[in-house]
Amino acid sequence: MQAAVLLTAWIGNKYRRIGYPSAPIVDHRILCIEEERGAIVALGTGGEDGVAHRRWIAAEVRRAVREGDSFYVVSPNTGWETPLELIDGALSGARDDVGEDCLRGLRHCRWR
Repeated sequence: MQAAVLLTAWIGNKYRRIGYPSAPIVDHRILCIEEERGAIVALGTGGEDGVAHRRWIAAEVRRAVREGDSFYVVSPNTGWETPLELIDGALSGARDDVGEDCLRGLRHCRWR
């Protein structure tokens, strides 16, 4: 089985994929987070309406990223999209131009 290589490039105001063979590209906008003892354990994704439609636990996010999906946050400071980062398996947000962790700046999810 051949491993696919993900290539990204900074184009315009966001990272964009420029190559990922044989896998559909799905970008998920992160709108809210759930934390326990300082660690992000789940997040909510949704669309332009600002409503989180899906809850992802951390293990699901890691698996989706390994399978080629990407997650991003829109910086409240700059409006730019910043990618989700997996650092030692932990979910972390990239820093925007102001130096803020965009993921930790999101609201907490409230599921019905």
